[in-house]
Amino acid sequence: MLTKGSKINEKYELMEFVAPGGMGEVWKAKDLILNRNVALKFVNAHYVKQNPKAEKILLDEAIAAASLLGHPNAIAILDFNKFTIENGDNYYIAMEFVDGVTVEKWIDGIKPTIDAITYYNISLLISLHICRAIEYAHKEGIQHRDIKPLNVFLSKHGLIKVGDFGIAKFIDEATRTHTVKDVSSPGYTAPEQWKGEKQGISTDIYQLGCTLYHILTGRLPFTKNSIAAMAYAHLNDVPARPNEISNIISEQISDIIMKLIEKEKDERPSIWEVVNVIANEIQKPYKLNANFTNKKDEEIKKIYEITEIDMEKMKKSIVKIDFPDYSEVLSEGIQLILSGVKEFKILK
Repeated sequence: MLTKGSKINEKYELMEFVAPGGMGEVWKAKDLILNRNVALKFVNAHYVKQNPKAEKILLDEAIAAASLLGHPNAIAILDFNKFTIENGDNYYIAMEFVDGVTVEKWIDGIKPTIDAITYYNISLLISLHICRAIEYAHKEGIQHRDIKPLNVFLSKHGLIKVGDFGIAKFIDEATRTHTVKDVSSPGYTAPEQWKGEKQGISTDIYQLGCTLYHILTGRLPFTKNSIAAMAYAHLNDVPARPNEISNIISEQISDIIMKLIEKEKDERPSIWEVVNVIANEIQKPYKLNANFTNKKDEEIKKIYEITEIDMEKMKKSIVKIDFPDYSEVLSEGIQLILSGVKEFKILK
């Protein structure tokens, strides 16, 4: 049994339970050799034992995902190994630890608490960086297979990171005897997945479309009460256009998202087309309007450390700053929000 303080191969010490998982638990751990925090994703051994191909696939996918090391929007794979506990051999993947929140939390927990236009502008940055990570992976021959907000992370440093590259292929192999009712991410599952057809890059494209739809509108393309109803919707229904849900969303962004979730694989656009549309939307001058006059000194100092706005000015008056483009202000917006500061707006 994994518990706080457990040591894994005398290399990692478990610090904090992060999340359960269909394939095993996720823990924050200390790398005892390099003195750094990592995330350990454990894989239950019985999933490997029930399929002789699964261990090789898990290793192959870990190696493939490790090739993404260095891309700023991909969570780095640092290590893969097996270890022994009371019920026999188990497996782990050590990954870069992202100190922050999932994009699922960004949508469900943070969206209702901040200015709507600010949320949209920052969400465009999140969407752009997700696309860049997936585009890079595809160029490296890696298909993600499970793109969704739960697998995207926002760090307290304002970075956007996509995780779990390749893990879904192992899950597919290890659970090959399961049926469609066991699908793990029905809100983002492509028509060809529901049909049990071969998956490809276009499957990632559809999942990306559902993810961007969810991020920008705050809701899934389809919300149904059963797996069967969800399958029918993905196979047959057309969701509301994003700009019908929120008039903040531009026509161009709405158009490209609807193309991403086309039923036919061949009708979905390439990721570079999506990147181009988002880049055109986001690459504009911005204004930061903020009122920090009621903040305590320690909070003012924290804001200064993120933004370098003059502390005396923040204490005395409303702050208005112009930015020539998005690169600095939207990242700083993420940092401010994750540090608990929300008394500002980022406008075009």
